[in-house]
Amino acid sequence: MTLRLNRAFRALAVLTFTAALGGLAMPAHAEDAPKKPEETVFATIDGKPITGADLGMAAAELGDQLQRIPPQQQRQALIDIVVEIKMMSQAARESGLDKKPDVEQHVAFAVDRTLRSEYLRDTILAKVSEDAAKKRYDEDIAKFFPGDEIHVQHILVKTEDEA
Repeated sequence: MTLRLNRAFRALAVLTFTAALGGLAMPAHAEDAPKKPEETVFATIDGKPITGADLGMAAAELGDQLQRIPPQQQRQALIDIVVEIKMMSQAARESGLDKKPDVEQHVAFAVDRTLRSEYLRDTILAKVSEDAAKKRYDEDIAKFFPGDEIHVQHILVKTEDEA
């Protein structure tokens, strides 16, 4: 349940953040057709755009760390982080680091983990309604019996040294 709520909260945060990015970004020309927030280009590296979707993914990955940054600085911080990631990963590819067996294994694991998460979200969690989740939660809480509580006010010892 906690995992589902955490994931739902993250998805909501990403959607909210992406929507906010779209409201902050203005088209360069008045005649430009309005873009979806995830399509808005915030920077370009070697001709490759960094979009609102990239910033949304970075925001989801950073989670609580992003909250430590003042709200008015978060967008620029995300742009800086994504630019650094893109530049460093390009340098790593150019040096052949992506061809090392341990790196390939790590990348394959990351892909598998992402696919698992998406599969769970799209096929399993999509079938669970809010009412069903609440019903299950209420049933589980009803089965929970807390242990006896002891409230200690004084601990008696024989000598002052033991205290």
